[in-house]
Amino acid sequence: MRKMEMVKSDLKSGMVIKMRNGVMLLLIEKGGALFGVSERSIISTVNYNEDMTCNFSDLDIVKVYNPPIEKVLDPSQEWDEYLIWSRDDTREITAEEAFRILKEHYGCDVKIVEE
Repeated sequence: MRKMEMVKSDLKSGMVIKMRNGVMLLLIEKGGALFGVSERSIISTVNYNEDMTCNFSDLDIVKVYNPPIEKVLDPSQEWDEYLIWSRDDTREITAEEAFRILKEHYGCDVKIVEE
């Protein structure tokens, strides 16, 4: 089940996060701070904004899972069953903005035709 709204303060120890670059990390709490850890990486959530983005977009959190603890270290784990949130990167723009962007891209006016 996908939770519609989720922010950094909703993250808890034991959850698993997936970053935009594909790396998955187990969240653990240590000394009042929350860290994401894997065999090769460790990050602190201190560096994240409340919307779970950070200064390096490839490290933005894009998915959050809440698996049972016995499944966390299972490398064959199918994670979708435990997905509780995923980032919606769809950006809404007006038709006027779309035409402006297309004009900048193509260097001329753009006419959209039916197929």
